[in-house]
Amino acid sequence: MRHVVLFDLDGTLIDSGPIILASMKHASMAVLGREPDEELVRSAIGGPGLLAQMRELDPDRVDELVEAYRLHNEPLHETLEAFDDVLRLLRVLKSEGRRLGIVTAKRLRTVGLALDRFPQLGEAMDVVIGAEDTDKHKPEPDPVLEALRRLDASPADAVYVGDSPFDI
Repeated sequence: MRHVVLFDLDGTLIDSGPIILASMKHASMAVLGREPDEELVRSAIGGPGLLAQMRELDPDRVDELVEAYRLHNEPLHETLEAFDDVLRLLRVLKSEGRRLGIVTAKRLRTVGLALDRFPQLGEAMDVVIGAEDTDKHKPEPDPVLEALRRLDASPADAVYVGDSPFDI
C-alpha cells in the first residue's frame, strides 16, 4: 500500500485552467499586442512553470509578461473552483492514515491563494512543495523527491497524481 499520496495542484485538485488561460491571454495582449496560441497555452498548463511558458511567448520580454500575468491572475483566485469529488477523496485518504502533499511548479504565494480559497485542502496536506523549494521543476523528479525527503518517505511508499504529461 502507498502511504504517501502527492498531488499536482492545477487541474488535479483545483480547476485553475480557466484563470490560467485568461491570464496568459491578458499578458500576451498587454505586452505583445497579440493573442497567444490557445492550444500551446493549454498544453503547457501544469508543466515546467510560468517562466518557461513566457519564454515560449517571447524570450526577450519574459519579465514583462510574468508581471502582467501575475497582476491579472492573483485576483482571479477568488473565482477558483475545486473538484468536489477530489476534496471528498482527500478526507477518505486522511482517514486511512495516509500522508498527503501538493507538488507544483507554482510559487508558494500563489499556492497560498488557492489554499486560502479552499482551507480544507490546506488542512489535509502534510507537505506543500512550490517553485521556490527546488532548482529544477517538473518533469524533473526534484520536487517530488523534496516532498518525500520532508515526509521522511521513500519513492516506493508513494504515488504522484497529476493530470498532464509533465506529471509522469
